[in-house]
Amino acid sequence: MCVETCQCEVHYWEKTHKSLPLDKDNRVVEASAAVRTAHLSIGSFRVRLYRHAQRNKRYVRPPHPVEVNVVVIRETAPPPGVEPLLWVLFTSLPTQTFEQRAYVGGLYERRWTIEEFFKLLKSGYRIEAARMDNATQTGKLLVILSLAAMVLLSLKAQLRLPATGPLNDPDYRRVQQAAQRPDDPALPLNLRVFALLLRYGGWLGRKNDPIGPTVLMRGMLQLLATLHALTHDAALLHEAQENLLLLKTLFPI
Repeated sequence: MCVETCQCEVHYWEKTHKSLPLDKDNRVVEASAAVRTAHLSIGSFRVRLYRHAQRNKRYVRPPHPVEVNVVVIRETAPPPGVEPLLWVLFTSLPTQTFEQRAYVGGLYERRWTIEEFFKLLKSGYRIEAARMDNATQTGKLLVILSLAAMVLLSLKAQLRLPATGPLNDPDYRRVQQAAQRPDDPALPLNLRVFALLLRYGGWLGRKNDPIGPTVLMRGMLQLLATLHALTHDAALLHEAQENLLLLKTLFPI
């Protein structure tokens, strides 16, 4: 592949674009899990891409190059001895204005949330253990588990909880309060349901315990089973509840 810079204006901002919390591997994380904060500048330029072609050992320039925009995001003042963050992003999106460049950078920041989605599929729902050899069946399973993973991630996002890592102090107090007062109508319903899901999933409730994919998966499966029973067997469950002696006979503790 041959690359040629277009003869056009290079849009570069030496001033700070934004600041991002990073872990030790320069990955974007929640502020509570960050080891440092990177101050970034952003810029862009345009390039032409050519397919490397030779005829009779001579390079032949193809007549139809592909032009793409390149957005560069770099750390302006990294700590001594630390490799600076540098993102070089090729895109077909417009990058002429600062807002357009910032939009492209924001899309790339979201890649870590995508990684959490795949982690939930693999570690939580164990999709790799399915061992299916039929493409149709594999596709159906992937669709179902993808929807299930998105439900869990969306629930955390709605509650403004971090996608990964332990909870910070304010978030931990919110979840702990909902777990201790599940019937309190003054607390948001989705927060109380989320706390119930964590309890079903085996979350121990300690501040530094992350809410990982296995906890979320177990909790969601048990919660769905409970809701299914309440919907389809409500009369039977109510009758069994009325007869506590029968329950103790069937399920001695």
